[in-house]
Amino acid sequence: MRIVTRIIADTCLVCFLCAANCQAGLLDKVSSAVSSVKAKAANAVDSAKKKAASVVGDIKAKLPGSKVKELAEQAVGQAKGVVTDAAKVVGKEAQKGAAVLASVAGEQAGRIANAAVGQAAQVLSGVGGAAVDFGKAALGAIGMQLLRGGRVPTITGEHAAEIEQTCSDTETIRRTRYVDLSGMAITDEQVEYVAVMLYQMAEHGITSITLNLASNDFTAAGLEMLLQVMLENPGLVTGLGLANNDLGDEGPALLAAVIADGLPIAFVVLTNTRLDDARARVILEAVATANHPVLRHVIMTGNPGIRERQTSEFAQNLQAGGRLVVRIPSSVAGSTVRRTTS
Repeated sequence: MRIVTRIIADTCLVCFLCAANCQAGLLDKVSSAVSSVKAKAANAVDSAKKKAASVVGDIKAKLPGSKVKELAEQAVGQAKGVVTDAAKVVGKEAQKGAAVLASVAGEQAGRIANAAVGQAAQVLSGVGGAAVDFGKAALGAIGMQLLRGGRVPTITGEHAAEIEQTCSDTETIRRTRYVDLSGMAITDEQVEYVAVMLYQMAEHGITSITLNLASNDFTAAGLEMLLQVMLENPGLVTGLGLANNDLGDEGPALLAAVIADGLPIAFVVLTNTRLDDARARVILEAVATANHPVLRHVIMTGNPGIRERQTSEFAQNLQAGGRLVVRIPSSVAGSTVRRTTS
């Protein structure tokens, strides 16, 4: 009888120790799950803050003026608010998962652990994106807040009234899809006004306009601001006329960058923009690299600096598919003009 009692006691002790070990294993799972969630939260919040700060830093660099910087700071503050709120949600999910895990055992605990981490990860996946979206929207928000607050950059000069009337006549623009600002002596400073008005057009749902900026006085700096607006509002400007503007070395490089980035633009006119072979090839190589799905016409006539046969052959090769027309000066050795409709 004593032997049987001893066996039963030993068996109970073993069961108790097993139960204790199981409970310890369960607590380890709880601790591991919560640690995983916290780590993911910390990493996501840090990444989101860096992305938001980077985007807003780019905004500050693109647009001048203390008011613009002030609005950019507001935008990054909103982005950080999104990150903070998401982190709080993650913390609640982790606590919820730990509380449930403490009351269950076995495979069910594992499933709940995975679910808790999964829920937290799902919350976190939108944190970085939300912060970046706030940053990207900041440019448009800045433009509209400048308008609504009556802080539109002042336009001065001979064509000031004409520029303002052309840009603000949204009904005509919607009907004609054409904005003619050619020959108005627009400088880099005045381009800021045009950029803000483009944001207003986008706010009114206007798309697919041709923007003719031929024969003005802006440089690559002004072009960069315009291209930034176009990148932030894809489909707003689908035709860009830059004839008779000196864009230097940087202008063609900027244009090549946005073409390579897939900016949805159908035609670009670069007549008499002081292109040479090197500048022309930068743009043509971007077209070739991007295999652009929308671009149909690149007009480079009137640039005597384009004179090498290699440039002509490159342009002809780009036209081989029949969708794209590239026009270069007819004086270039071996050059041809391909006329297609597609």
